[in-house]
Amino acid sequence: MKNISRVSLYFFATFVAIASSSVWMTVSLRVYVYLAVIFLGLTTLGLALISSRNVRIRKNSLSVFVFLVLLLIVYFVRMYNYWVGNVSRMQQFVFLFLFFLPVVWLLFTIVGHSQFFHAYVNVITILAFVSLFFWVSVSLFHILRSSGSMPVVWGVPRSYPTFHYLYFESQTTTLFGRLLVRNSGIWPEGPMYAMVLSFAWIFELYISQIQRKPVLVILGLTLLSTLTFSAILVLGLSLLIGLIKAVKSRHSMVTSWSLIILSLVALVPVVKIAVRMVTNKAQTVSASVRLDDYVAGFHSWMHGKLFGHGLSNFTYLSQYMNLDIRRWYMTGIVSYNTGLANGWTQIVSDGGLVLLLVYLVMFVRGLLKSRKNRKLQIAYLFVLVFMFMFTMSYTYILIAFLASSITEERDSLAGDFSEAVLSPD
Repeated sequence: MKNISRVSLYFFATFVAIASSSVWMTVSLRVYVYLAVIFLGLTTLGLALISSRNVRIRKNSLSVFVFLVLLLIVYFVRMYNYWVGNVSRMQQFVFLFLFFLPVVWLLFTIVGHSQFFHAYVNVITILAFVSLFFWVSVSLFHILRSSGSMPVVWGVPRSYPTFHYLYFESQTTTLFGRLLVRNSGIWPEGPMYAMVLSFAWIFELYISQIQRKPVLVILGLTLLSTLTFSAILVLGLSLLIGLIKAVKSRHSMVTSWSLIILSLVALVPVVKIAVRMVTNKAQTVSASVRLDDYVAGFHSWMHGKLFGHGLSNFTYLSQYMNLDIRRWYMTGIVSYNTGLANGWTQIVSDGGLVLLLVYLVMFVRGLLKSRKNRKLQIAYLFVLVFMFMFTMSYTYILIAFLASSITEERDSLAGDFSEAVLSPD
């Protein structure tokens, strides 16, 4: 039973990663990914229930969970007219909030969240190593050539060069006067890949009891290869937190100063790259678009304060956008960048105060629960910042992380991750 539980857990973590806005979620296969997540989640949950001698759910945790589910059901019923014309969005909402959230909450309640987060980190580390290899051999030095292309829909229909569907070249950026391909792995853009990598980074660094240096090195290098400001910010903040911790620690003066000097040396190239990226963005319309996201989101929210306008309703939101600064050309055809660059704008526009309350309750509960655990609190603060950096409101890994905030897990930050604890010997 132990091996079966472990295999099921790893498959579950793998499909949660894939369901978190990977390339496969931009094509017709996404429904099968949804089904795989739910099936594997139910399988893992079933194995956990069979192997658990007793299941105890605390009233406080249950009451918060029931309150959130009721809010989501009210929202679902209220948006009935929107779902009629947007079946795919209804599927997205139902699978994520009414199926996945309850399954992962109950799973974490029974066995805790540590094993799942550990499995997720291992899965992402493998994907990171593979993407790093292809990024160097295909995109940087052209030792290998792409095997073809794959049509995707990311904002607008596009075609990405791919290497046997294990790696995609989705974006380029200019850095220090050189045109470079961003490492986006199997995700449709560098920032989204940076998002799933960042979750693995904070899980390993701040939630795992033991920090594995090889894992952090692979994740750190892959984050850098995405060539995104968000990745640089995550790494820079982590270094800064480590620097502060070194100063406050009780190590000898020699050790403390060595750590400080090494951290400062490491921060120099990070800061240099970040400044260059910020400068590049400031010289383009990117900064204006990001600011316009907040303006458009606010106006959209004002016209749907309580329930918003429906999940991923970019059609409604776009009427408040400044399309003049969002115009761009693709193969000579004019198009408009109506996507968003942050999660909070999407939440208030799509779901109003009701959906916003669902997220805030989980965030606040997580921050309150982690008051006595500084590392866990840092993890929640990181994810809170992520919401201003990534359009990740409806990603499965975010919902899984927030679901852990409304559980009273038995193995939180404890246990040997080398052993499966889903089932007893």
